[in-house]
Amino acid sequence: DPALDLPARETVLEALHRGRRGGLVVILGAALLLLVAGAAVVAGGGDEPEPAQVPGNSVAVVDPESNRVIASIPTGLRPDDVAAGAGFIWIANAADDTVTQIAPRRQEVVSTTSPRLSVAGLAADAHGVWVGDSLRLVRLDPDFPSEARVVRLTPKSTLHEVVEETPVATGYGSVWSGRAYGAVARVDAKTYAVL
Repeated sequence: DPALDLPARETVLEALHRGRRGGLVVILGAALLLLVAGAAVVAGGGDEPEPAQVPGNSVAVVDPESNRVIASIPTGLRPDDVAAGAGFIWIANAADDTVTQIAPRRQEVVSTTSPRLSVAGLAADAHGVWVGDSLRLVRLDPDFPSEARVVRLTPKSTLHEVVEETPVATGYGSVWSGRAYGAVARVDAKTYAVL
């Protein structure tokens, strides 16, 4: 029985033709609403502030509560590894082979020194900072940032070895240094003996 069939669905074009003025008003209203919303987002930028710009060859100081950059501190060229220990922040500067010592509370550089080796890795403990390459480790004293002790990891006959990035870590009373060929060197942090 055709009387029981559902009425035919009206297409969008038929609806526009039937109520041309009403459909056009709805479409124009929706377009205007989208324009206003887009302009508000672009103009207001939402609640997010512009990201802070930190200059090259520096490190950012981030407020842990707001997660915002509050300052920047200059370092040597191409800062790389960062470690905290002995009351300071230590930065390995890969391009000029220096180490920058930063006083965190004052947010200022205490010193930048050259440990006279390729700064390929860096780690800090309660007594100072350890800097290493694949040939040796150097401990820098925080009170007088110069070599406090040099520990050779390889015999002098292997000095032709290419120095690459060398991970350095401290823990369990030792200093650990990754080697270019996959081995790990362990040095006693008090006696400086290679274990």
